[in-house]
Amino acid sequence: MLKGIRKALVSFLTVVVLASFVLAGCTRYANDEQLKTLDETKAAALSAEKTLEQKEQEKASLEKKLSEKQDELQKVKEEKSKVQSKL
Repeated sequence: MLKGIRKALVSFLTVVVLASFVLAGCTRYANDEQLKTLDETKAAALSAEKTLEQKEQEKASLEKKLSEKQDELQKVKEEKSKVQSKL
């Protein structure tokens, strides 16, 4: 799933960059509107990368918690088994 998100993000950024080249035309210098669009695109890309990093960290944290809970559940099951065998 993470690879899919990453591929989608890279594809989106590639399309945006290519679109900006097409919209830029054949002029030697970029005009103010094009620079503004480029800055907005860059800001969106950085924001998307930051969000992706935060989600990856959140996922790692949740996976760690899940692992801890599964270990705790296994210990409780073992203890329950011991108690039932003594009854």
